[in-house]
Amino acid sequence: MAGKSKAERISRWRTLLAYEQELRAELPSLKRDFADLRAMEEEATALFSQIARLQGQMREAVNGLRDVTRSGDLLRTRMGSSLRGQLGFENALLIKYGFEPRAKRGGFRHTKPRTRSRSKRSPTNGEIPS
Repeated sequence: MAGKSKAERISRWRTLLAYEQELRAELPSLKRDFADLRAMEEEATALFSQIARLQGQMREAVNGLRDVTRSGDLLRTRMGSSLRGQLGFENALLIKYGFEPRAKRGGFRHTKPRTRSRSKRSPTNGEIPS
């Protein structure tokens, strides 16, 4: 048997149903089976239509959810900016509202100035070999 997808299986049903008159003349005992197969084919077609409609609705819902979450994130960012402006960027109350306060800066550090390291010279210490 070729394909096992639902669409391929239903296509094979339709092929058999196309020869219903011819086969019923030869095998009258298949009359009830043809009626059952035709009913199943109609039901399957209706279910395929329902699935397509629901997939379209799902796409619309997903797009709507994406738009709402973007808007919500922008609004939250704007509200966070207002809170930081009112409370200060390092205020621990920001944590209460779900925002990360800026890390406090450390004091002045006394460090030694960096010395520039010299690149390695050739074994002759820059002299031209004779």
